[in-house]
Amino acid sequence: MVTTQSRCIESTAIESAFWRTIDDICDGVAVQQASDGRLMPESVREQSATAIKLYCDYHVIQFQLQGKFSMTVFYELCCARGLKHVAKALPHAVRDLEAVYVTLTSLDDHLHDSLWRTRYTLLLWLGMLMLNPFNVDSITEDGVSFVAGVVLHCSETLNDAGPPRDAAAFCLSVTLTRRDVCASHLKSFVDLATNLVFELGKPDSKPIFAAAGALTALAAAFKRGDRVRLAALARITFEGVRLCFGDSNSAFRPLKQLAVKLAGRVGVALLKPRIASWCYTRGKRTLMMSDVPPPSILPSGVAEGGESNVEVEAEDAEEVLEAVVDALLVGLRECETKTRWSAAKGIGRIASRLPRSIADDVVEGVLSVFDDQGSHDDDNAWHGSCLALAELSRLGVLLPSRLSAAFSALSAALKYDRQRGNHSIGANVRDAACYVAWAFARAYAPQIISPHLPALVDRILTVAVYDREVHVRRAAGAALQENVGRQGMKMYGSGGIKLIQVADFLALGNRERAYLDVASSVAKLGFWQPLFDHLLEDRYRHWDPQVRALTARSLGELVRLLEHPPSRLDAARTVVTTLAPLAAGSRELAARHGALLALAEVAAFVLKDEAVVSELSDIVPRIEAARLYRGRGGELVRSAACALIESLALNRTPLPIKVQLRLLDTLDECSSHAVEAVRLAAMKGVKALTWTYFGGFHNFAKTMTKPSERLLARTVLRYTGLARKPTTPDVSRGACRCLGALPVRLLAADDATLDAVLQILIFRARRDDTVAGEKDAETRRDALAALKDLIRTVGAPYLTRIRVLQLHNCFVTNACSDFSVDKRGDVGSWSRIKGLEAATELVSVLTVFSDDADSIGSTIPALGERTAWLSSSDSLSFLVAETPFMGFDSRARWTAVESEQFCCALLRHLGEKLDAVRNVALRLMPILLKVAPAIPKRSEIDDALSLGERYFGYDTSPKCSHFMRLFSPWIQTAKVIR
Repeated sequence: MVTTQSRCIESTAIESAFWRTIDDICDGVAVQQASDGRLMPESVREQSATAIKLYCDYHVIQFQLQGKFSMTVFYELCCARGLKHVAKALPHAVRDLEAVYVTLTSLDDHLHDSLWRTRYTLLLWLGMLMLNPFNVDSITEDGVSFVAGVVLHCSETLNDAGPPRDAAAFCLSVTLTRRDVCASHLKSFVDLATNLVFELGKPDSKPIFAAAGALTALAAAFKRGDRVRLAALARITFEGVRLCFGDSNSAFRPLKQLAVKLAGRVGVALLKPRIASWCYTRGKRTLMMSDVPPPSILPSGVAEGGESNVEVEAEDAEEVLEAVVDALLVGLRECETKTRWSAAKGIGRIASRLPRSIADDVVEGVLSVFDDQGSHDDDNAWHGSCLALAELSRLGVLLPSRLSAAFSALSAALKYDRQRGNHSIGANVRDAACYVAWAFARAYAPQIISPHLPALVDRILTVAVYDREVHVRRAAGAALQENVGRQGMKMYGSGGIKLIQVADFLALGNRERAYLDVASSVAKLGFWQPLFDHLLEDRYRHWDPQVRALTARSLGELVRLLEHPPSRLDAARTVVTTLAPLAAGSRELAARHGALLALAEVAAFVLKDEAVVSELSDIVPRIEAARLYRGRGGELVRSAACALIESLALNRTPLPIKVQLRLLDTLDECSSHAVEAVRLAAMKGVKALTWTYFGGFHNFAKTMTKPSERLLARTVLRYTGLARKPTTPDVSRGACRCLGALPVRLLAADDATLDAVLQILIFRARRDDTVAGEKDAETRRDALAALKDLIRTVGAPYLTRIRVLQLHNCFVTNACSDFSVDKRGDVGSWSRIKGLEAATELVSVLTVFSDDADSIGSTIPALGERTAWLSSSDSLSFLVAETPFMGFDSRARWTAVESEQFCCALLRHLGEKLDAVRNVALRLMPILLKVAPAIPKRSEIDDALSLGERYFGYDTSPKCSHFMRLFSPWIQTAKVIR
């Protein structure tokens, strides 16, 4: 904000108005809005322009010091709204011309760097004033010297590396294209520009800024100037910039985009400014007239294969024009996107003025890129050719007779994806292909597009739903909207409208939502087959593992959508017969991994086919026999194989005992892998396999058969042995997780077995435990996670008072006090989080189980000095079991002491320095209040939670200062708990 003390200027009405304008701009946050790119009020633009004019008129001498802020405001407006839009607000009065020029030339050179915004604005304003139609001699005292001074000053400013160079190029282009200036100065400036480009090739060349500014000014002049005068300079101009098209000298590469733009405009200047009559055009139309047939496919007066009367204007220009077209075709392969854009625009504009035969050769040259084997991996060439196709179709140069080849090229470009190391190229090609499809829908009549429309819509739809990149999916959605809305209303009807509504801009923004939700909705509208074929033929082998995983899930959803069981079985059988050989025999990692994931998703639908089930169960042994786990990416194949085993088990696939044990061996091998994702997948597979085939899904101890000694030795005893004496930390981590995944039939085969499992897991969860001679935070974390799973599995009937105390001590006293630190940071937080979650699971399980005979008729210490006696009446026992918030304990195995210690631990962790720990503590506190008995100060805690939920919510990072202030005395007591 500009203060009153800084306004050391004359107190005139004009100056006061100026400062009021600046204050209004600043008070309205206009400058900030301009920097953020938001919409600017028209009044701000006009007021700032008026303020600049006032200073140029009345304060030429003081301008450079007191007009600096106004120039800053105007420059920000130019950045926000664009140079062309804001420059229109500058005054156009002829009397301002000399004042602006004098102000510009009188700026202090010592303040050159600090006044660059002032120079930018004045050059821009001077260019706008030079647009006046009057002769310079009639509006200035000495027109010749004035123009020479303007050209000289702008030419010197071209050496600037900042925005003033662009303003100087604009001013030069306007000045040099005036009728009274063009003849005397344009030729000399062209020579200057060509010399600047030529000098870049020398060892002692000057900086590139002057050459860049000169080419920018020339490109603007060839766009604005008289074509006849410019055509005479076309050869000199093109020959001067021809050095920029070579790859021999890297000094010219920054100028290549400007050279391509200039070459395109040179080619346009050589041809008469009219559109060839042979070009295709739909004429004026609206969406309501989409079904009206066009007057004629070929323009009147032009026979099939005939030539129009458009000719090259001068014989000596044909050679230059041919060289320009060749340079533009080469420019379509450049590495910079803006260079390819300029080349595509130039090709479209030139081809629209050429004879039909020559223009058809240009179209053929563009289409030949898609069939050229040498350009197969050149994504730049494909991208530039797509842009050129779109421009040719928009200008009517791409005739309907070429549409078949164009649609073939478009189909290939929509699925262009080439892997380069750990990434891929081709996203820009697919995006440009969507632009081509969008342009085709707007350029041609429905009668011409209709033969190609079904295949095009299917292809665009697969890109919109299944492409990896969000901008490509949204571009495909826009192309789909144009093609269905403009071309396919008669073909798709109301279903097309629903399709556009489902695959809209927002729905396609999230990849997972697009793969699962949008794909399912689109499939229900009658597009199931193209989506299914695309996944089965292409997506499952994508280079990105996340895309392969989403492909498998989407494939399973598509199969599940089929209502008739025979159709569902046929689709699943197709998936298995197609992907099973690849999963077990392909040497391509992506194909093997994607096939395994897809087979895991569809395994549930082929249980009635014994041959297919046998083939699925034989895939994992075949992979191991072929040693396909080895090499880079083997962990992905292991995870996918574990997922397949898990799917077979969860779906209760009938497998022989020998096959079950063979698959269990695979899971055991993967459970000790160095990658955590593989161990987690192996744990899930062990859980599914053991629960399904070795005693899962039966949680009634009275009817459960006792497992055999061989089965116990193969599972429980094996994992406890590995956890007790591990050779590596990975072995102990995997063994602990597998112990937590076993069913109750194996864990609680007898008291000795359960005690042994609890003992080894509690031992591995100790803070001072070492694995292979070193402390391992991951082993402690996994042991606590396994204990949590074990508590949920065995339930309250097996949790005696002694076991509860051991678990409570492990969770609350040991894990919640783990503050171990290594080079990764506070790794003890993993144990603290798992300990809090496991303790909450323990009290929840004990509360749910209410058939506890030991608690009936016993005296249990409550908080303070009170004691409570529970009678043996059923009604009171039920009341206590269902209302655990009373002032006495409702469980003999979880007393008030345990509730007090656990509550203290949770309150203490609400003040943790780590946000993740605070989040977990705040999430678990309501659960504790709901399930645990004898909570101290329950009402105060409940009120605090309600207040926090009201003001902060549980979806954001919790602010625990309120809890700290409210319960600081209680938290202090937690420090003495051991």
